[in-house]
Amino acid sequence: MYAAKNPLNAYGRSKYLGERFLETIAPRYYLVRTSWLFGPGGPNFVETMLQLARERDTLKVVDDQWGCPTYTVDLAGALVDLIASGCYGVYHLTNQGATTWCRFAREILAAAGCCNEIKPVTTAAFPRPARRPAYSVLDPFPLKETIGYLLPSWPDAIKRYLGRKSRHSSENDMIKNK
Repeated sequence: MYAAKNPLNAYGRSKYLGERFLETIAPRYYLVRTSWLFGPGGPNFVETMLQLARERDTLKVVDDQWGCPTYTVDLAGALVDLIASGCYGVYHLTNQGATTWCRFAREILAAAGCCNEIKPVTTAAFPRPARRPAYSVLDPFPLKETIGYLLPSWPDAIKRYLGRKSRHSSENDMIKNK
């Protein structure tokens, strides 16, 4: 059972309306919700934390918003498998486990071997133009029943992401030195 829809801002309302529109125009569809994306090819929270760790000894990170980090490589593989299943419907695709932004940041820096201090702060300490939900954890049911597995844990995904970055960086250095 899904939680009642209560969008907090224009972005949330547009997502809600887009989902309702999809349901009215397509008898069969895949509606995939995900959250807190990180991966190769663009800016993301992991890269932001690593950059801030290079610039500052102490980082302040929000610790009262909960969600599920998602590695785009894991997401892409699950999307392929979901489409191959032919089981249309609504799915939540995230790496396993819930966390706060602060705990996410701590795991990122620990996996990267950084020793920066991370101070937890409230959302109120970082006012944003749009309100954010305090709890946006997504339940993966019926993902395992549909594709046969759940995505790995988000801490595991961080380690694989950083390992991939390291390998690609070494490969690029070798190409430059030729």
